[in-house]
Amino acid sequence: MSRHLVIVHPGALGDILLALPALHALRRAYPSHRVGLVAAQQVGQLLKVSGEVQAVFAMEGDALTSLYMGADACRGNLRGFLDACDLAVCWISDPDERLVSTFRALGVQTVLVRSPGSYAAEPIHQTDRYLATIEQVASVSAAFQGIRLPDALIREARIRLRGLELGTHPLVIIHPGSGSPHKCVDPDFFETVVRWCERRGATPIMLQGPADEKAVSRLRAMVPRVPVLQNLDLQVMAAVLSQASLFVGHDSGVSHLAAALRVPTVALFGPTDPRRWAPRGPSVRVLRGAACLCADWTEVRACDGKPCLNISLDRLTIACDELLPQMNAPADQLVLPGELC
Repeated sequence: MSRHLVIVHPGALGDILLALPALHALRRAYPSHRVGLVAAQQVGQLLKVSGEVQAVFAMEGDALTSLYMGADACRGNLRGFLDACDLAVCWISDPDERLVSTFRALGVQTVLVRSPGSYAAEPIHQTDRYLATIEQVASVSAAFQGIRLPDALIREARIRLRGLELGTHPLVIIHPGSGSPHKCVDPDFFETVVRWCERRGATPIMLQGPADEKAVSRLRAMVPRVPVLQNLDLQVMAAVLSQASLFVGHDSGVSHLAAALRVPTVALFGPTDPRRWAPRGPSVRVLRGAACLCADWTEVRACDGKPCLNISLDRLTIACDELLPQMNAPADQLVLPGELC
Protein backbone atom coordinates (compact mmCIF):
# COMPACT_ATOMS: atom_id res chain seq x y z
CA MET A 1 0.00 0.00 0.00
CA SER A 2 1.38 3.39 -0.96
CA ARG A 3 2.07 5.98 1.72
CA HIS A 4 0.86 9.55 1.57
CA LEU A 5 1.63 13.11 2.63
CA VAL A 6 -0.91 15.93 2.66
CA ILE A 7 -0.56 19.70 2.29
CA VAL A 8 -3.19 22.14 3.52
CA HIS A 9 -2.94 25.49 1.74
CA PRO A 10 -6.02 27.76 1.56
CA GLY A 11 -4.18 30.58 -0.23
CA ALA A 12 -4.88 32.13 -3.60
CA LEU A 13 -3.14 31.10 -6.83
CA GLY A 14 -0.01 33.20 -6.31
CA ASP A 15 0.41 32.09 -2.70
CA ILE A 16 0.27 28.43 -3.66
CA LEU A 17 2.69 28.86 -6.55
CA LEU A 18 5.19 30.50 -4.21
CA ALA A 19 5.08 27.27 -2.19
CA LEU A 20 6.24 25.17 -5.18
CA PRO A 21 9.91 25.01 -4.07
CA ALA A 22 8.73 23.65 -0.71
CA LEU A 23 6.45 21.16 -2.46
CA HIS A 24 9.32 19.99 -4.64
CA ALA A 25 11.56 19.63 -1.58
CA LEU A 26 8.91 17.43 0.07
CA ARG A 27 8.63 15.29 -3.04
CA ARG A 28 12.40 14.79 -3.08
CA ALA A 29 12.38 13.85 0.61
CA TYR A 30 9.41 11.47 0.18
CA PRO A 31 9.85 10.15 -3.39
CA SER A 32 7.56 7.14 -2.98
CA HIS A 33 4.71 9.05 -1.31
CA ARG A 34 1.57 10.25 -3.05
CA VAL A 35 0.92 13.95 -2.39
CA GLY A 36 -2.54 15.23 -1.53
CA LEU A 37 -3.49 18.91 -1.52
CA VAL A 38 -6.31 20.61 0.37
CA ALA A 39 -6.78 23.84 -1.60
CA ALA A 40 -9.08 25.73 -3.96
CA GLN A 41 -10.42 23.39 -6.63
CA GLN A 42 -9.08 25.10 -9.76
CA VAL A 43 -5.58 25.62 -8.39
CA GLY A 44 -5.47 22.07 -7.07
CA GLN A 45 -6.58 20.59 -10.38
CA LEU A 46 -3.96 22.62 -12.26
CA LEU A 47 -1.24 21.18 -10.03
CA LYS A 48 -2.70 17.71 -10.40
CA VAL A 49 -2.73 17.70 -14.20
CA SER A 50 0.84 19.07 -14.05
CA GLY A 51 1.91 16.10 -11.92
CA GLU A 52 2.75 18.23 -8.87
CA VAL A 53 0.21 16.43 -6.67
CA GLN A 54 -1.72 13.19 -7.02
CA ALA A 55 -4.93 14.01 -5.13
CA VAL A 56 -6.95 17.19 -4.57
CA PHE A 57 -9.47 17.83 -1.81
CA ALA A 58 -11.35 21.01 -2.64
CA MET A 59 -11.90 23.68 -0.03
CA GLU A 60 -15.13 24.53 -1.84
CA GLY A 61 -16.43 21.25 -0.44
CA ASP A 62 -16.06 20.26 3.20
CA ALA A 63 -12.42 19.11 3.19
CA LEU A 64 -10.98 21.94 5.28
CA THR A 65 -14.06 22.26 7.49
CA SER A 66 -13.99 18.58 8.35
CA LEU A 67 -10.32 18.77 9.34
CA TYR A 68 -11.17 21.48 11.83
CA MET A 69 -14.17 19.52 13.11
CA GLY A 70 -12.15 16.45 14.03
CA ALA A 71 -11.26 12.94 12.90
CA ASP A 72 -14.86 11.66 12.96
CA ALA A 73 -15.89 14.38 10.49
CA CYS A 74 -13.32 13.24 7.89
CA ARG A 75 -15.01 10.80 5.55
CA GLY A 76 -14.88 9.48 2.03
CA ASN A 77 -11.80 10.01 -0.15
CA LEU A 78 -10.17 12.38 2.31
CA ARG A 79 -10.42 9.89 5.16
CA GLY A 80 -9.08 7.11 2.97
CA PHE A 81 -6.12 9.25 1.94
CA LEU A 82 -5.32 10.26 5.51
CA ASP A 83 -5.44 6.68 6.77
CA ALA A 84 -2.14 6.11 4.91
CA CYS A 85 -0.65 9.53 5.66
CA ASP A 86 2.74 9.99 7.37
CA LEU A 87 3.14 13.78 7.11
CA ALA A 88 0.82 16.79 7.13
CA VAL A 89 2.08 20.27 6.26
CA CYS A 90 -0.43 23.02 7.01
CA TRP A 91 0.12 26.59 5.84
CA ILE A 92 -2.79 27.99 7.77
CA SER A 93 -3.55 29.41 11.21
CA ASP A 94 -4.38 26.77 13.82
CA PRO A 95 -4.36 28.64 17.17
CA ASP A 96 -6.42 26.00 19.01
CA GLU A 97 -4.46 23.13 17.39
CA ARG A 98 -7.61 21.62 15.97
CA LEU A 99 -5.84 20.55 12.80
CA VAL A 100 -3.00 19.05 14.81
CA SER A 101 -5.47 17.12 16.95
CA THR A 102 -7.32 15.79 13.90
CA PHE A 103 -4.18 14.58 12.17
CA ARG A 104 -2.83 13.05 15.37
CA ALA A 105 -6.11 11.20 15.92
CA LEU A 106 -5.86 9.82 12.39
CA GLY A 107 -2.37 8.47 13.03
CA VAL A 108 -0.33 11.05 11.09
CA GLN A 109 3.16 10.85 12.58
CA THR A 110 4.48 14.33 11.73
CA VAL A 111 2.34 17.47 11.63
CA LEU A 112 3.87 20.83 10.68
CA VAL A 113 1.73 23.95 11.01
CA ARG A 114 2.70 27.52 10.26
CA SER A 115 0.51 30.38 9.16
CA PRO A 116 1.74 32.22 6.04
CA GLY A 117 1.27 35.37 8.12
CA SER A 118 4.16 34.45 10.41
CA TYR A 119 7.09 36.88 10.51
CA ALA A 120 4.61 39.61 9.58
CA ALA A 121 7.01 42.45 10.37
CA GLU A 122 10.00 40.91 8.58
CA PRO A 123 10.73 41.27 4.84
CA ILE A 124 11.12 37.53 4.32
CA HIS A 125 10.06 36.23 0.93
CA GLN A 126 6.98 34.05 1.08
CA THR A 127 8.80 31.16 -0.62
CA ASP A 128 11.38 31.19 2.16
CA ARG A 129 8.63 31.20 4.78
CA TYR A 130 7.21 28.05 3.25
CA LEU A 131 10.64 26.43 3.08
CA ALA A 132 11.31 27.27 6.73
CA THR A 133 8.22 25.25 7.70
CA ILE A 134 9.58 22.00 6.29
CA GLU A 135 13.31 22.27 6.95
CA GLN A 136 13.13 19.68 9.74
CA VAL A 137 11.85 17.01 7.32
CA ALA A 138 13.37 17.96 3.95
CA SER A 139 16.54 19.38 2.47
CA VAL A 140 15.30 22.74 1.24
CA SER A 141 16.33 24.89 -1.68
CA ALA A 142 14.75 28.02 -3.09
CA ALA A 143 16.10 27.27 -6.57
CA PHE A 144 13.59 28.10 -9.29
CA GLN A 145 11.51 25.12 -10.34
CA GLY A 146 8.77 25.54 -12.88
CA ILE A 147 5.72 23.45 -13.66
CA ARG A 148 5.07 21.53 -16.87
CA LEU A 149 1.69 21.18 -18.50
CA PRO A 150 0.36 18.08 -20.27
CA ASP A 151 0.57 17.98 -24.04
CA ALA A 152 -3.23 17.94 -24.42
CA LEU A 153 -3.52 21.35 -22.75
CA ILE A 154 -0.75 22.77 -24.92
CA ARG A 155 -2.51 21.56 -28.06
CA GLU A 156 -5.77 23.17 -26.89
CA ALA A 157 -4.02 26.48 -26.30
CA ARG A 158 -2.35 26.41 -29.72
CA ILE A 159 -5.66 25.73 -31.44
CA ARG A 160 -7.30 28.60 -29.54
CA LEU A 161 -4.49 30.99 -30.42
CA ARG A 162 -4.46 29.86 -34.04
CA GLY A 163 -8.11 30.86 -34.22
CA LEU A 164 -7.09 34.43 -33.45
CA GLU A 165 -4.90 34.49 -36.59
CA LEU A 166 -1.90 35.85 -34.71
CA GLY A 167 0.71 34.53 -37.10
CA THR A 168 4.11 33.28 -36.00
CA HIS A 169 5.53 36.40 -34.37
CA PRO A 170 6.60 36.23 -30.71
CA LEU A 171 3.54 36.42 -28.49
CA VAL A 172 3.44 39.02 -25.70
CA ILE A 173 0.63 38.55 -23.20
CA ILE A 174 -0.55 41.60 -21.25
CA HIS A 175 -2.67 41.42 -18.11
CA PRO A 176 -3.77 44.99 -17.28
CA GLY A 177 -5.82 43.99 -14.24
CA SER A 178 -5.22 42.45 -10.82
CA GLY A 179 -7.12 41.26 -7.78
CA SER A 180 -7.23 44.87 -6.58
CA PRO A 181 -7.36 48.12 -8.59
CA HIS A 182 -5.03 49.61 -5.97
CA LYS A 183 -2.22 47.37 -7.26
CA CYS A 184 -2.65 48.49 -10.88
CA VAL A 185 -0.91 51.11 -12.98
CA ASP A 186 -3.02 53.23 -15.33
CA PRO A 187 -4.03 51.24 -18.42
CA ASP A 188 -2.24 53.72 -20.69
CA PHE A 189 0.97 52.35 -19.21
CA PHE A 190 0.27 49.14 -21.13
CA GLU A 191 -0.21 51.11 -24.33
CA THR A 192 3.55 51.55 -24.21
CA VAL A 193 3.91 47.75 -24.17
CA VAL A 194 1.67 47.46 -27.23
CA ARG A 195 3.68 50.11 -29.11
CA TRP A 196 6.90 48.36 -28.08
CA CYS A 197 5.50 45.11 -29.51
CA GLU A 198 4.83 46.86 -32.80
CA ARG A 199 8.42 48.08 -32.97
CA ARG A 200 9.84 44.67 -32.09
CA GLY A 201 7.65 42.68 -34.48
CA ALA A 202 5.84 40.92 -31.59
CA THR A 203 2.12 40.22 -31.28
CA PRO A 204 0.34 41.54 -28.16
CA ILE A 205 -2.73 39.91 -26.65
CA MET A 206 -4.68 40.81 -23.52
CA LEU A 207 -5.99 38.58 -20.76
CA GLN A 208 -9.18 39.55 -18.96
CA GLY A 209 -10.37 37.93 -15.76
CA PRO A 210 -13.63 38.54 -13.88
CA ALA A 211 -12.26 41.65 -12.09
CA ASP A 212 -10.43 43.14 -15.08
CA GLU A 213 -13.23 44.51 -17.26
CA LYS A 214 -12.66 48.19 -16.46
CA ALA A 215 -8.90 48.08 -17.01
CA VAL A 216 -9.21 46.06 -20.23
CA SER A 217 -11.96 48.32 -21.59
CA ARG A 218 -9.82 51.44 -21.06
CA LEU A 219 -6.84 49.85 -22.75
CA ARG A 220 -8.88 48.53 -25.67
CA ALA A 221 -10.15 52.06 -26.30
CA MET A 222 -6.51 53.03 -26.96
CA VAL A 223 -5.47 49.90 -28.88
CA PRO A 224 -8.71 48.42 -30.28
CA ARG A 225 -7.02 45.89 -32.57
CA VAL A 226 -5.34 43.97 -29.74
CA PRO A 227 -7.29 40.70 -29.20
CA VAL A 228 -8.61 39.80 -25.76
CA LEU A 229 -9.04 36.36 -24.19
CA GLN A 230 -11.68 36.55 -21.48
CA ASN A 231 -12.43 34.52 -18.36
CA LEU A 232 -10.41 31.46 -19.28
CA ASP A 233 -10.48 28.34 -17.16
CA LEU A 234 -7.28 28.28 -15.09
CA GLN A 235 -5.84 25.27 -16.91
CA VAL A 236 -6.51 26.80 -20.32
CA MET A 237 -5.10 30.13 -19.19
CA ALA A 238 -1.93 28.39 -18.01
CA ALA A 239 -1.57 26.69 -21.39
CA VAL A 240 -2.07 29.97 -23.24
CA LEU A 241 0.51 31.65 -21.02
CA SER A 242 2.97 28.86 -21.73
CA GLN A 243 2.95 29.86 -25.40
CA ALA A 244 4.09 33.44 -24.71
CA SER A 245 7.57 34.78 -25.31
CA LEU A 246 6.91 37.54 -22.75
CA PHE A 247 4.30 38.35 -20.09
CA VAL A 248 3.66 41.77 -18.54
CA GLY A 249 1.35 42.13 -15.54
CA HIS A 250 0.94 43.26 -11.95
CA ASP A 251 1.36 41.61 -8.56
CA SER A 252 -1.24 38.94 -9.27
CA GLY A 253 -1.68 35.22 -9.42
CA VAL A 254 -1.44 35.39 -13.22
CA SER A 255 2.05 36.91 -13.00
CA HIS A 256 3.12 34.17 -10.59
CA LEU A 257 1.68 31.57 -12.95
CA ALA A 258 3.60 33.00 -15.91
CA ALA A 259 6.83 32.90 -13.91
CA ALA A 260 6.12 29.35 -12.72
CA LEU A 261 5.70 28.31 -16.36
CA ARG A 262 9.17 29.75 -17.11
CA VAL A 263 7.72 32.51 -19.27
CA PRO A 264 9.87 35.68 -19.22
CA THR A 265 7.89 37.97 -16.93
CA VAL A 266 7.77 41.68 -16.14
CA ALA A 267 5.88 42.13 -12.85
CA LEU A 268 4.72 45.61 -11.83
CA PHE A 269 4.59 46.16 -8.08
CA GLY A 270 3.29 49.06 -5.99
CA PRO A 271 1.80 48.89 -2.50
CA THR A 272 2.75 45.25 -1.97
CA ASP A 273 6.35 44.52 -1.04
CA PRO A 274 8.26 42.63 -3.74
CA ARG A 275 10.78 41.50 -1.11
CA ARG A 276 7.99 39.25 0.14
CA TRP A 277 5.67 38.70 -2.79
CA ALA A 278 7.60 38.99 -6.06
CA PRO A 279 7.54 36.01 -8.42
CA ARG A 280 10.88 34.27 -8.63
CA GLY A 281 12.71 32.93 -11.63
CA PRO A 282 15.74 33.53 -13.84
CA SER A 283 13.67 35.50 -16.37
CA VAL A 284 11.65 37.71 -14.03
CA ARG A 285 12.00 41.48 -13.81
CA VAL A 286 10.20 43.32 -11.00
CA LEU A 287 9.50 47.04 -11.48
CA ARG A 288 8.31 49.40 -8.78
CA GLY A 289 8.07 53.14 -8.25
CA ALA A 290 8.91 54.75 -4.92
CA ALA A 291 8.71 52.60 -1.79
CA CYS A 292 5.16 52.52 -0.48
CA LEU A 293 4.79 54.61 2.70
CA CYS A 294 1.20 53.59 3.47
CA ALA A 295 0.87 51.88 6.85
CA ASP A 296 -1.99 49.59 5.83
CA TRP A 297 -4.53 48.93 3.10
CA THR A 298 -6.87 51.61 4.45
CA GLU A 299 -4.18 54.16 3.64
CA VAL A 300 -3.44 52.46 0.31
CA ARG A 301 -7.08 52.78 -0.74
CA ALA A 302 -7.11 56.45 0.26
CA CYS A 303 -3.85 57.23 -1.55
CA ASP A 304 -4.57 59.11 -4.80
CA GLY A 305 -1.14 59.59 -6.33
CA LYS A 306 0.28 56.16 -5.52
CA PRO A 307 3.94 57.08 -6.15
CA CYS A 308 4.77 53.41 -5.62
CA LEU A 309 3.13 52.72 -9.00
CA ASN A 310 4.85 55.60 -10.78
CA ILE A 311 7.12 53.38 -12.86
CA SER A 312 9.34 54.83 -15.55
CA LEU A 313 8.37 53.89 -19.09
CA ASP A 314 12.08 53.71 -19.93
CA ARG A 315 12.55 51.06 -17.23
CA LEU A 316 9.62 49.14 -18.67
CA THR A 317 10.96 49.04 -22.22
CA ILE A 318 14.47 48.19 -21.00
CA ALA A 319 13.06 45.24 -19.03
CA CYS A 320 11.07 44.05 -22.04
CA ASP A 321 14.13 44.37 -24.28
CA GLU A 322 16.18 42.32 -21.83
CA LEU A 323 13.64 39.52 -21.78
CA LEU A 324 12.83 39.43 -25.49
CA PRO A 325 16.25 39.90 -27.10
CA GLN A 326 15.44 37.94 -30.25
CA MET A 327 12.79 38.48 -32.87
CA ASN A 328 11.81 34.82 -32.99
CA ALA A 329 10.11 32.86 -30.22
CA PRO A 330 11.43 29.41 -29.27
CA ALA A 331 10.23 26.76 -31.74
CA ASP A 332 8.09 24.98 -29.15
CA GLN A 333 6.25 28.25 -28.35
CA LEU A 334 5.25 29.23 -31.87
CA VAL A 335 1.71 28.81 -33.12
CA LEU A 336 2.62 27.36 -36.49
CA PRO A 337 0.40 27.74 -39.57
CA GLY A 338 -1.77 24.67 -39.94
CA GLU A 339 -0.71 23.22 -36.59
CA LEU A 340 -3.68 21.40 -35.14
CA CYS A 341 -2.09 18.56 -33.20
